[in-house]
Amino acid sequence: MENVILHPTRRALGTSGALLTLPGIWACALLLAMPQFLFRSLQHHDIGLPGLDAVNFCFEEWPVDHGRGYYSVFVMLVQFFVPLLTVTISYVCPHSAETQVSHGSVQWKGWSQPTQ
Repeated sequence: MENVILHPTRRALGTSGALLTLPGIWACALLLAMPQFLFRSLQHHDIGLPGLDAVNFCFEEWPVDHGRGYYSVFVMLVQFFVPLLTVTISYVCPHSAETQVSHGSVQWKGWSQPTQ
C-alpha cells in the first residue's frame, strides 16, 4: 500500500494480482453479509387500511443474546477501522522512515529540497 502513496503513477497491480485479489474481496463481502441472510425471518402483519391490507417485514433473529450488537460492532471494525488504520499506517510509516531533516534540507530517497 505504501508504494501507491509514495509512487502514485506507478503500476501497482497486474492482471494476475487483480485476479487473485478480487475473489478475496468478494469472499470477504459475502462472509460479512452472510449472518444477515442466515438469521432473518419474514413476518406478515395485517394492517387493514384501504389500499394496504398487509405488510411483510424482514427481521433479524439472532440465536444469541445481543447478537445484533456483536455483529454490528464486528462489521464496523472490519469495514471502517481496519481500512482507516491501514491508510493511516501507510501515510505515516513511509514518511517517518524515509524522510530525514538535516542541515536545513529534507532528504528523501535520492532527492533533496531546501526547507523554508
